[in-house]
Amino acid sequence: MGGLMGLLLLGPHASGQGLRINGRVTDEATQEPLAYATVAIEGTSIGVVANGEGYFTLAVPEAHRQGALLVSFLGYGQQRYPLQGVADGVTFRLSSRGISTHEISIEARVDTPLIERVVRKIEYNYPQVPTLLTGFYRNRLQLESTDEDLQFSEAVLQMYKAAYQFSYDEDQVRLLKGRKGADRYTVTSRDGKYRAELPHLVAGPQAGSKVDVAALRPPFLNLLTLDHYDYQVVAETVHEERPVYVVTYAPKDSANAEAHSAGTLYIDQATEALVRAEFTTHPRRIEQSNRVKSELLTLRQHQTVQYRRLGDTWYLHYVSAETEYRSRTTQQKLLLALEFLVTDIATDDIRPFKRKDILAESDVLTEYIGPVDTAFWESYNVIRN
Repeated sequence: MGGLMGLLLLGPHASGQGLRINGRVTDEATQEPLAYATVAIEGTSIGVVANGEGYFTLAVPEAHRQGALLVSFLGYGQQRYPLQGVADGVTFRLSSRGISTHEISIEARVDTPLIERVVRKIEYNYPQVPTLLTGFYRNRLQLESTDEDLQFSEAVLQMYKAAYQFSYDEDQVRLLKGRKGADRYTVTSRDGKYRAELPHLVAGPQAGSKVDVAALRPPFLNLLTLDHYDYQVVAETVHEERPVYVVTYAPKDSANAEAHSAGTLYIDQATEALVRAEFTTHPRRIEQSNRVKSELLTLRQHQTVQYRRLGDTWYLHYVSAETEYRSRTTQQKLLLALEFLVTDIATDDIRPFKRKDILAESDVLTEYIGPVDTAFWESYNVIRN
C-alpha cells in the first residue's frame, strides 16, 4: 500500500527554528525502499515513519540539533547518525539481520507458556498510568482499479490513553485539526451500466485505539482463549537492536465460528513484550459479517500494530488497517485504509478530556475542510509522497 503516507506531528516541539531533513531509507544490499521504517530523534518521543517508497521528512526542533537520529526497521540493524553529519537528501541504508529457525534456543519453543507470559506481563511492560498521545490519523477509501480516492479525511488527534491494567478507565480522542479531501458516495461499473450508492466508510477517530491489541486483549492474547489457537516460534529477528521472537498463530479449529484471526506476533526476548502484531481476520468472521445484506461485500481485513520502547516502557507507535470490499451492484473493488501514527508522548499528570471535546467512535471528520496546500498543517510536517 505504497500510496499511503505517514505524517509527523511535532506539536509543541515545532515552535522556533529548527532543522528539516528530507531523505530515504533503503535496504543496503538491494537498494529497495524500506516502507514505514522509523526515523526518530534519540532519547525523545519525536519520530516519523517513511512512506511506502521509503521517503521521509523529519523536522528537528532547535533544542535537538546537537542530537542524533536512530533509523530502524524490523529485521534490520538499527543505525545511529549524529545530526551534525546528516545532509538534506540523505539515504540511510540498513542491513538485514535475522536468525534461522534451527538457531532458536529450546526455551523459545515452549509456545503457549511464552504467550501466557506475554499476556501476564502486559500491565508491567506497557504504561501503568494514563498517557497523552499526539498523532496523525488518515482515513481513505480508494477504487482499486484506478487508485482514485472516493473518500478521504485526515486529522491531528490527541488520545488520552488509559493505563494497560484492566480498569473502568477508557481511551478518549479529541481533534486538534482536520480536513477532508475526496467525499464521493457513488461507484460505477467499468462498463458504465451500473451505479451504486456507497455508505460513508470510516474507521472512526478511535481507530488507533481499536487496533491496540495489548490493551484490548483479543482472543489470541486472552488467557481464557489461548487454548483455541496454535502458536509456533518460527524465527528470531531484531527490532531496534533487541532480539525478537517471531511467532505465528492460527485457530486450532478453522470451522470455529468464534475464531478471531491468524497472524504473526513479534515478541521482545528480554521483556517478553509484544513489539508488533500483524493479523488477518478469519474467513469465518468475514462470512458472518457478510450475512448482513449491504451494498458492500467484505473480502478481507488486515491490521498491523507496532509499539516503541522509551525507557523501560512500551508505547503505542503505529497502527494501520485495510479492508477490501466488492460492490455487489457494480462488482468494483474498494480498499478502505487507515493509519494512526503516534508522534509525541506525554506522561506527567495526564487527565481525561472535557466531555465536550471528546470525539465519539461514530464521529466523522468530513466537516473539517481545509485547502489542499502545505500551509494547512501550519507547523505540522507531512511526509512527502
